[in-house]
Amino acid sequence: MQFMKAVEERLNLDSDAAIKESWLNFYKSPIHNIRFVFFASYLPFRIHCDNHWDPETQAKNGQPQPPFRMGMLMKSFATVLQEACGLSEEKSKELVYRFSLESEKAYADIQAESGEGELDLKAIDAFFENVGEYGITVVEAFEKIEDELKSGALIEKLCPSPDEAQKTSYVAIAGAKLVSPYYAIIESRRCEKIENTLQIQCFSVNRVGEKPLQFSIAISPNFEGNPVTDLLKTEALEILKELEEIDFFEPIELAALKEQDALIEWAFGSSNSVNLKLDIKSMME
Repeated sequence: MQFMKAVEERLNLDSDAAIKESWLNFYKSPIHNIRFVFFASYLPFRIHCDNHWDPETQAKNGQPQPPFRMGMLMKSFATVLQEACGLSEEKSKELVYRFSLESEKAYADIQAESGEGELDLKAIDAFFENVGEYGITVVEAFEKIEDELKSGALIEKLCPSPDEAQKTSYVAIAGAKLVSPYYAIIESRRCEKIENTLQIQCFSVNRVGEKPLQFSIAISPNFEGNPVTDLLKTEALEILKELEEIDFFEPIELAALKEQDALIEWAFGSSNSVNLKLDIKSMME
């Protein structure tokens, strides 16, 4: 979700009202986002699922059949809602059940020639009624091969391409504004829509939770050097000082802002700079 919000500017949503409305609904809130992701995850299992689940049929198949995966999906998403959205266990289960009803209804509508099918919960209900010890059996089986699976596990690594790394830069600063401490992270990025334009975005302590301060700088055709970094550290900082009415400031290492939790979290979630995201991720590990 954070990644998709970061690329929103490049999608030119204003060019199509229907796409813009769908996009805003999809990312309106974490719960809305989780709901649609659940739907996209649940429905493929349902399409390949029998209308009834029983231990004897499952015993003939070495892999868990779709109803088991659907059940585990519901359990996993309930946990996500608790951890990511701070919901109670009861509320999370209630929402996931509602998500599953929506998914089942969508499946029924797909099957019906009229486009309006009847809700049928036999598959998932039969699983929960008859699963018994099968869930424990699956968990134990995976625990036995855990060491073997670890050797082939993929490690997630956020690494920008050389081309992407050259398009963005950032600088962290500390200073004072009206005798109060002032901290900010300012990032620059070449504009993909307007040639010879540098887009600047600033995350500051006095704007946490709001929209970042944004402005642009024209890049002279005769400019020598790397405008992404050079203009950021000179002209962009001077413009920022004037716009934010900062008394004084100085560049600092990003690590000096580690205790500014809200600022760092905001910047990580809203930044368009892969370099900044990578450095924040490394700093917090």
